[in-house]
Amino acid sequence: MRILLITNFFPPTNIIASFRMYSFATYLPDFGVKVDVLTPRRSGSLSLDLSNIDVHYPLELPVSFQFATRRNVVKQVLKHTGIRAFRHYATSAFYHSSLQYASKLDKNRYSAILASYPLEDSLRIGYALSRRWDTPLIVDYRDLWLQNGYADWTPMDALFIRILEGRINRHASLVIASTRGATEKLQKRFGKKVATIYNGFWDEEPRGKQNRDAAMQKDRITFCYCGSLYGGKRPLEWLFPLLAQDKKYHLKVAVLEEIDANVVKRYAEASGVKQQVELYVGLTSAEADRLEVDSDVLILLNLPHARGNDVIPAKFYRHLLKGRFIMGLGHKNDEVGAILRELNAGIYLSHRDDINLFFGAYDGWNIDKRRDIGFYSRKAQAGRLAAEMMSLKY
Repeated sequence: MRILLITNFFPPTNIIASFRMYSFATYLPDFGVKVDVLTPRRSGSLSLDLSNIDVHYPLELPVSFQFATRRNVVKQVLKHTGIRAFRHYATSAFYHSSLQYASKLDKNRYSAILASYPLEDSLRIGYALSRRWDTPLIVDYRDLWLQNGYADWTPMDALFIRILEGRINRHASLVIASTRGATEKLQKRFGKKVATIYNGFWDEEPRGKQNRDAAMQKDRITFCYCGSLYGGKRPLEWLFPLLAQDKKYHLKVAVLEEIDANVVKRYAEASGVKQQVELYVGLTSAEADRLEVDSDVLILLNLPHARGNDVIPAKFYRHLLKGRFIMGLGHKNDEVGAILRELNAGIYLSHRDDINLFFGAYDGWNIDKRRDIGFYSRKAQAGRLAAEMMSLKY
């Protein structure tokens, strides 16, 4: 069996969405599913082995995804009219180039097409080729589209998306999502089965184990958070009152954007803990990893409201590998909180007033009591996806 995987992001593009697609392309062949990839050629620093993957590049695109620090009034007005959305769907370079490029491909080579969101262009291409080739379509959601808790869609955006997404999903032979929460939302909305295929961690990476005796004897306990705050949407501020209680608590924060760095500075200033906070901007992935390995408690952040309960931050799986105590902050119904408790890998708090529960949880925690994390490896998840694919009627 061979599939055509359509994605906006693939190595060397160093964006988190690239890892899910690369893991599918890498591990699915171990379970009898060969993979070709259709993706834009983008620059990047993600050096992964592509020698055994047949990658098709219909065009070259830049990669630049940052939070805007200034609002463009004209663009905002156009966005609310729907003109911007319509213009994008009508002129998408990846969409049109891919359909033209696909005429060079042998449609009989593929048993199915797997198209992944984000971005929507991948799903649109997969839908068009599925109809053109009469080939089953598999839709993958790394993140939700219309129901994305981090997106503020205008009414016109939502209208366009509702029409497109509904059409694509009704046509799909299989829909998969990266969390159980997303799966449930999609099933409820479209009335069809959706399979949960988690992101996971790389099997080849070493698994760490914290030295509890050494950690407890230190006169300094270090918390660490590396990632985005989405301009303050993620509740890192819950942690600062804890720092203010005791000078032995220190926080290392690594963000990519100045807008997030400014948020951290405001929190530290307001809580009077500037001397206990180390702030880094623009670290490489390797540098962020070293920062986390050298810390005692790894912070996991999610949205504090129910709109984000379908999100499992990618960092969660890497945290499991590092073998440190994980302190999660988010909504009480978050799936990642349930997994954290199930594995006995740390604590998940859903209100800023619960922050003092950390003390008892951390003092009594021992990694030897943590349950096996093997189910959440990327290879195990690829095996589950292969089984879902094999069950389709072709």
